[in-house]
Amino acid sequence: MTDTYGPGDTSIPAWTAPTEEPPFAPSIAGSRGPVAAGPAYGPPPNRALPTHRSWQPGIMPLRPATFGDFLSLPFKAIRYNRAVVLGGPLACFLVIGLVTSLAMWMLFTDLGISNLFDGLPSDSRGLRGETIVALTLAGALWLLSDAFARGIVAPGVARAVLGERISLGKAWEVLRARFWPVLGLYGLATAAILVPLAIFVGLMVLASQDSSGVALVGVMVIGFLLMFVLAIFYSVFMGVALPLIVLERGRVMASVRRTFALIRGRFWWSVLIAFVASSLIGIVTQILSTALQFVGIFILAVMPSASEAASLLFLTASTLVISLVSAVLDASYLGATFTIVYIDLRIRHEGFDAELAEAAEARASA
Repeated sequence: MTDTYGPGDTSIPAWTAPTEEPPFAPSIAGSRGPVAAGPAYGPPPNRALPTHRSWQPGIMPLRPATFGDFLSLPFKAIRYNRAVVLGGPLACFLVIGLVTSLAMWMLFTDLGISNLFDGLPSDSRGLRGETIVALTLAGALWLLSDAFARGIVAPGVARAVLGERISLGKAWEVLRARFWPVLGLYGLATAAILVPLAIFVGLMVLASQDSSGVALVGVMVIGFLLMFVLAIFYSVFMGVALPLIVLERGRVMASVRRTFALIRGRFWWSVLIAFVASSLIGIVTQILSTALQFVGIFILAVMPSASEAASLLFLTASTLVISLVSAVLDASYLGATFTIVYIDLRIRHEGFDAELAEAAEARASA
């Protein structure tokens, strides 16, 4: 079983968008027909016919997923390939955290507050050029942290569906090869959010000229409702578009159009999945965060001789650990959830389950 994965790997089913015209629409329950040009159904000559053993080669049965599958399969993916699905987001957030810590230390040094706890006089010298660069880099990494953390999960989950594991290095190669398309996707989606937000702010400024306040209240209510709907759409769209653009090899605009086509007819179902999955992982992270907070309070209670500075540093470190754990679990679980949603949409619209089963059979027969 090969461990390669990426643009040169031809031993797995094509995660790229299908290009061949299907002879007929897939007869899968709930399907609305092929999304675009779908794959040719039925195995080509000289290719392995899938048998019963190929219809669940990995963590999920190769059929349209049920609601319960969407909640349980991400945990299976995390257990199956911890190095990528859990270790990938952890590595991303650790690197971002180190860069941010270095940038903040340089900022405190320039502002003369790095000697806050040692009693030495402060020496404010103003911001240096390298400090500004470090702060800019840290800010950019934090803005892209969700893309990196969730994007690196997609190849691990895709392989887990076929019953295979890949290393963190291989997953990073896949993400690195799609770095600029991912960046372009996030830039386009961010612009799509900022434009209506700017219009909303402008309308609020104009409405504030009304002394009665009625216009301002009306604009705020309507604007917040529209922004809420836009935030829901953004969450679902980006959730599906990210694994699509990482696993497939299309350009940004082609991937955007393909994402719209895939979620058509399944949008509100995807919204429900995203809402329940986010709520579930929120409860889990809150429980873990509370437990870690109690541990930190207990440690401080048994160290009454600790100085105020040491206590403050310990509390800061505890908060950072809690934030790191929450961010990693969120990226791992939701990244795996949306990757499964993407695969499910392809199964429903394009009969992708047959291609996956055929690939699994070929691997098992090799």
